[in-house]
Amino acid sequence: MDGLTVAALRDHIIRVRESCMSLSDFVEKFVQASGLNANDVINLPLLFGNHDKTSVEIDGLTLNTEQLKVFNKVMNHLRKDQDPIYMFVSGPSGAGKTLLLKALRDATRSHFHSEEESCIVTAFTFTGARSIDGATINCTFRIPVNAKNDNWIGSPQKNSSFENKLKKAKIVLVDGINFINASLIHSMDQKLRSALNGQKPFGGASVIMFGDLYQMTPINGSPIWKGSTANSLWRLMKLEELTKNEKVADQDDLDMLDVLRVGAPYLIQAVSEKLKSMCEMKGETMEDVIQEVTTLKLNNSDKSFAVLTNKNNDVDKINDKILNQLGNRRMFKAQDCVSNLRGSTSTYNLTGKYDKKDLEVAIGCQVMLTANYKTLSYGTVGKVTSFTDDTITVKFPTGHVPLTRCGWLHLQHGWKQFPLALAEAFTFHNCQEITVDGVVIFGELEERNAYTALSRARSLKLCHKLNVIILRIVLS
Repeated sequence: MDGLTVAALRDHIIRVRESCMSLSDFVEKFVQASGLNANDVINLPLLFGNHDKTSVEIDGLTLNTEQLKVFNKVMNHLRKDQDPIYMFVSGPSGAGKTLLLKALRDATRSHFHSEEESCIVTAFTFTGARSIDGATINCTFRIPVNAKNDNWIGSPQKNSSFENKLKKAKIVLVDGINFINASLIHSMDQKLRSALNGQKPFGGASVIMFGDLYQMTPINGSPIWKGSTANSLWRLMKLEELTKNEKVADQDDLDMLDVLRVGAPYLIQAVSEKLKSMCEMKGETMEDVIQEVTTLKLNNSDKSFAVLTNKNNDVDKINDKILNQLGNRRMFKAQDCVSNLRGSTSTYNLTGKYDKKDLEVAIGCQVMLTANYKTLSYGTVGKVTSFTDDTITVKFPTGHVPLTRCGWLHLQHGWKQFPLALAEAFTFHNCQEITVDGVVIFGELEERNAYTALSRARSLKLCHKLNVIILRIVLS
């Protein structure tokens, strides 16, 4: 049976059955034609219709039992049912929601024999979209970023490339649904209806949403379940919950994170006292934070740390200040710059920010990947160990990797640059795709951000907070 596929077995069955006069004749000829031996075991459920995968790998990781169950449920529905599937995949940080999305992205595109068009992947934030090789929901569905209401919504221009792309959509995978307000979901629904079928929700396309409603909510607008129109779409979603946090190993940390996530009142006091003993630090200034994270790195040389804060301006300042403390710095200017591109090319195929095209690093500085690179995923954090004119070598959790320049595109501008960015600090909104060993929190921390911020770390024991503002806010 070596090398014999299910498809080949089915072909054997059809050919042999057509030439047989009786069941026994069929069995005998089938065994001969398929090359089976008398004692070979055939996986009959797989052969005759059960397509459940027993193992799925993505980004070098294998889906766990919970993730695999949801994966098989979705794929079996798409194979057998003509009706769309509507699903909301929830779970805590570290449960592998985005990993599952990527696995479904690849599997559905293969199922529909399409590279991209059949399966649209999207997210609210630029970083979230980049991590799944997609675009933001505003970009994907051409929704103005500052739209205040739905009055602007119109049908895609007939026979436009945008409409033709939407017409091919079979399924939409949406990551970070907790960030997306009701108006955006309504707009997405209207765009798909205009292109596909005006009588059906989302135009008849399947929609699977991923996110954690206990984490950060939309900055502007109402959550999806509060919008009068979007609420009817939200009620279509069937809940599938992932419960296993694959990122945090310590059971005490898992218990405390769970309390912070769901806000169990009778446990908050005990958790607050525990966090205070572990996380409180002295000081009030940015310099105090930088000193704290520097000390943490010195005392834990094999660990990674990041500062989390509210403001982009503070992120830039912290990144610059820490970089200035390091020696052996180097500025890498963008190369092979062009300014007349009409779209993505084989050379310039990654979406970037033109004002960030130059990159300065130093030996020992912390960086993150700004694109998927070989077997490494967007957002992976590492430390620069060396560089030459053409390579920057970074020590990632999986080992040392020499990186070369990639081609980037913004509007009509193209350039080549290393897929790296400084990663000493992040805003609460842009830290969703990163994982570090510990975090230091700077500035005011709202209740809705408390779990999000601390859940970026593998260990709460390596998290520090100025004046432990988090405790007062969570308890309020």
